[in-house]
Amino acid sequence: MNHTNRLAAVEAALGRLDLDTKTRLLAGQDLWSLPAVPEIGLESVVMSDGPVGVRGPEFDPDDPALTLPSPTALAATWSPELARTAGRALAQEAHRKGVHVLLAPTVNLHRSPLGGRHFESYAEDALLTARIGAGYVTGLQESGVAATVKHFVANDAETERFTVDNQVGAREPMDAVLIGRCVPRRTADLEAGRPVTVSLLNHTPKGAIGPLRGVAFSLAHRAPERDGDQLIEEAVAAASAADVAVVVVATTEHVESEGFDRATLRLPGRQDELVARVAAANPRTVVIVNSGAPVEMPWREDVAAVLLSWFPGQEGGAALADVLLGHAEPGGRLPTTWPARLTDAPVTQVTPTAGVLRYDEGVFIGYRAWQRHATAPAYPFGHGLGYTDWTYEHIEITDTTTARIRLRNTGDRTGREVVQLYVAPTRPDTAERPERCLAGFAAVTAEPGEAATAEIPLPERAFILWDENTGGWTTIPGEYQVLAGHSVADTRLSAVIAVPAKDA
Repeated sequence: MNHTNRLAAVEAALGRLDLDTKTRLLAGQDLWSLPAVPEIGLESVVMSDGPVGVRGPEFDPDDPALTLPSPTALAATWSPELARTAGRALAQEAHRKGVHVLLAPTVNLHRSPLGGRHFESYAEDALLTARIGAGYVTGLQESGVAATVKHFVANDAETERFTVDNQVGAREPMDAVLIGRCVPRRTADLEAGRPVTVSLLNHTPKGAIGPLRGVAFSLAHRAPERDGDQLIEEAVAAASAADVAVVVVATTEHVESEGFDRATLRLPGRQDELVARVAAANPRTVVIVNSGAPVEMPWREDVAAVLLSWFPGQEGGAALADVLLGHAEPGGRLPTTWPARLTDAPVTQVTPTAGVLRYDEGVFIGYRAWQRHATAPAYPFGHGLGYTDWTYEHIEITDTTTARIRLRNTGDRTGREVVQLYVAPTRPDTAERPERCLAGFAAVTAEPGEAATAEIPLPERAFILWDENTGGWTTIPGEYQVLAGHSVADTRLSAVIAVPAKDA
């Protein structure tokens, strides 16, 4: 049945319902479902929370949900197709649990690193959020489960969330509107876990594989016993005798959750002390960070490597083992800027003053704000290291609509590179806009010594702004630099294009 026929069938069914029946469909029969209407063949429609695992209408400890990586982890893949695979996996779970509508995804942009639900949104950039969200929604809905795209704007703080007066300018929400324009109508978890790990320098459901279990299994070595009071001393002793020390640190549901915001970016407990002590005992220390949002890492210059695995889902340990043992590359790239300290972040406010939370930063959030900030972050938007090196060789712009970038794998193993494309006006103008913005991205894979070409469309949206005077989009004509590279702060190639004025 095509779209036109579906609409006709819906209209015909509605014509058979009286006002009372239509009203019941608006009210619902309980918290999670709509009533059935047998006379038109409508079964009860069941909804469920669960952006990373379908909870179902009832809590059942004997029937745990599939647990996928957190939305920030999914965005770190920079892979809409992998997000689509995640959506398909969740649709299978929804069918198994009798769920028709999943209350996800959340597409609010990251504004402050203190936001309690930071982990539940994808990124600080509208385009990346749209591409990952579109993949997720497509995977769900092509598998017969409806998505509920939600929290488009001003849902980035939890403090006083039921009463707060969010005061947002007319232009700021339009970034979120752009998201809406772009979103179309178990093995999966392991595959999702591998690319989400970004190399920077709760109650566990049944069947989950944590970091220790995953690595110990892969090494055919039993997990050591741990004692809370003696953990640091035992860790230091073990690190001193080891070739390589692996330390896993994390936040918890008491740090990141719906219902409250964070007060600090510090890791809870004595985890910073643990890392510092282990690193002092063994310079070949690798730190795995499990968190859904940025944390301070005061020891980051003292360790051999930092691997960000976010909240990696139930197969996180197995995926981590593959990365640590070299069977897979840490292919993730940061979907959000990572500050060295909370005090460095340009936007932090999440607590209302007298019931009001003002968005005085306007459109300057995330890397847009950091570009105007005097302090550099620990790691910029788009950053991530792999197990090989890349040389960017050539950029070509075809008819101002497509960028073609040639790059070469100059390392000694196969690798994946996420080529990021940014646009920047070449001259100052009166329009208050960021220094550069993400215009597109594409991933390439190449063998050692092999060249690859990324073709990235240059959409019209890269050159438009919301005009508050006319209440519409306007093209800003002029010359623009098109920058291709590894992150927003590490661009390797550039070209200049001229964008003509639009006819009135």
